[in-house]
Amino acid sequence: MIESSNFSSNNAFRDITPQTGGAGGVIDSGLRGLATSQELLTRSAQAVTFSSSESQLSISDSDIEQALIDQIRSEQVFNASAEVVAVGDDNVGTLIDILA
Repeated sequence: MIESSNFSSNNAFRDITPQTGGAGGVIDSGLRGLATSQELLTRSAQAVTFSSSESQLSISDSDIEQALIDQIRSEQVFNASAEVVAVGDDNVGTLIDILA
């Protein structure tokens, strides 16, 4: 049986929440969210791939379904993290323009 991917949307979203002040903290949080979602996407893709192998006959349809759901959640976290990075980048650019 495939191990659950242990995907927790709360943990994934915590990774994209700024923990320090300033735009640098926002960008760092966004980058952590990107890395986390990429790791979760890789794990769920491996679960789907291994489940299609003939040697893994004990894998249920619900395991495959959960892996596919995890992929969709990972994609959403990735997109949200990319938005966080984009906003942080815009803020840094605005700050530089104001200070220059």
